[in-house]
Amino acid sequence: MVLVPHGATAAVPPVGAPRRFDHVWIIVFENTDHDAVTSASMPYFTEQAAKGLTLSKMFGVGHASLTNYIAMTSGNAPLPKTRADCFSYDCVFEAPADDNVGSQLQAAGLDWRGYFDGAPGPCPVPPNPGQTDPYVRGYATRHDPFMYYRRIVADRAGCERRVRPYTDFAHDLAAGSVPQYTLLVPDTCNDAHDGGDKCGLSTADRWLRTALEPILASKAYRDGGAVVLTFDEANLADTTNCCGTEPAGGHIATALLSPRLARPASVDATPYSHYSLLRTVEENFGLPLLGHAADASTHSMLSAFATAMPQTSTSTVSTTTVESDKSSGSGPNAGVALIVGSVAAIVAFVVVRSRKR
Repeated sequence: MVLVPHGATAAVPPVGAPRRFDHVWIIVFENTDHDAVTSASMPYFTEQAAKGLTLSKMFGVGHASLTNYIAMTSGNAPLPKTRADCFSYDCVFEAPADDNVGSQLQAAGLDWRGYFDGAPGPCPVPPNPGQTDPYVRGYATRHDPFMYYRRIVADRAGCERRVRPYTDFAHDLAAGSVPQYTLLVPDTCNDAHDGGDKCGLSTADRWLRTALEPILASKAYRDGGAVVLTFDEANLADTTNCCGTEPAGGHIATALLSPRLARPASVDATPYSHYSLLRTVEENFGLPLLGHAADASTHSMLSAFATAMPQTSTSTVSTTTVESDKSSGSGPNAGVALIVGSVAAIVAFVVVRSRKR
C-alpha cells in the first residue's frame, strides 16, 4: 500500500544557525490523560518535569498509537490504517512518503537509533506482511515507527545497526556510543499501556528512573543534551486538540529536560503536538521540515533552549565539538588546538581566557 505524505517539505533552516542541543533522547509512554500524571501516580516523572520545562498544552495528533509515532518521526497525517494500528502490517509508507527523521539525519551525516523494550532482535520486521502482526504485547510494532518506512526496513544492515533491542541501550550509553537522536520506547507493560496493578503508571515511573538516571549522568547530556518525556496519546475519550490537527489525540503530559534550557523549572503554555516535536528536532539539526511539521500552525519548541555555539555546517559540527573538547584539556593553561574558521577561533580564545582566570 502506498501512503502519500502531506504537503511538501519546507526550506532547510539556515546552515549557520546555532544548534540548541547536540543529542536528544525521546522517551514515549502510552495512553494516559494529562491530569492522570501526578506526583502520586508518577513521582519521578513529575520530579524531573519540575526541574525542566513543562509543556502544559501538548496534544497527540490522533487515536490510536501508531498515528502519533508516525507524526513524531515523519510528519505524516493519520490515515485509516494507521488509526487502526495496522495490525496486519500492511501499511508501510513507500517513497516519497517514507522520508523520516532517521533517514534525514543519515543524509546529513548524523546518526540516530531507536531502542525498543522487549524487541526480539534488531530491526524486528513482522515476518508475514499482510497477515496478523505477532508483535502486539511486550514489544509492539505499532510503537516502533521505523518499521513503517520502506527506506528503513529495505536497508536491512542499516536497520539492524540502528533499530535495536532496549537491552543494548545501557551498554551503548556507557561506552559513549551516543547518536544525535535516540527514540526510547518501553514495552507495553513498562509504558503503562497494559494498565492494571502490574503495568500502570507506577511501573512506567520505575522504568523511567532506571532509563533516565544514566542519561542525565552522561557526558553527552551534561555537555548539551536534551530529553523529551512524553506520551503518545490520551485515553480514547479525550479528543481535544491543538494546532489544527484532526482527529485529535488528546491532552498529554510532556516535559523537556536539558542543561541548555533557557528557563528551567518553568511552564510553557504554547500549544504543541507531536508534529512540533518533529519540527524541533529538524530545525535543531538543520533538516527539511517533513509533512505537518512544516505547517504554520505547528509551533517549534526550539526557543525553549538557550543559543549554543554557532556552527558552520550540519555534518561537521559534532566532530568539531568533540575534537575541541579533547584538545582544550581541563588545566588552567589549556589551549584549543583545533580551530575551524574565524568563529571557532574566537570561541576557543574566550574559553582559554576564562580558564586562566
